[in-house]
Amino acid sequence: MEGTLHPAGEQATALEQAAAQLRRTAVSMGSWLKFLGIVSIVSGALLAFTIIGLIFAWLPIWLGVLLFQAGDRANRAEHSDDLAQVADMMEKLRSYFVIYAIVTIISLSFSIMSIAFMATLVPEVVDRLPEILDAY
Repeated sequence: MEGTLHPAGEQATALEQAAAQLRRTAVSMGSWLKFLGIVSIVSGALLAFTIIGLIFAWLPIWLGVLLFQAGDRANRAEHSDDLAQVADMMEKLRSYFVIYAIVTIISLSFSIMSIAFMATLVPEVVDRLPEILDAY
């Protein structure tokens, strides 16, 4: 009977060690997450000063807020034995990475379409270049 209790005790200890390691990692990330969040918010605010940037400024601000909130949750985990703060931090980071992945996919799609457009346009312009130059 004792043999069956021993592995459960080891499993509980392993879970406690994993939770402690997770908390330490979260705490060490907290300051960096807040720093990157502030940098992203400031860059979004500066981007808002341009006409085209005004359209897209919300994105780095939103991502910065998510990073700052994740850093705040990580710092709260330092002073709390509740792993819910770490879980909240991870949820904010998950949202950040999902949004960033979607933006990356959209950017890559536009890049590929631009390259395809230029690949069809450039040969046409090169073929007509003598005519264009003769017109001037």
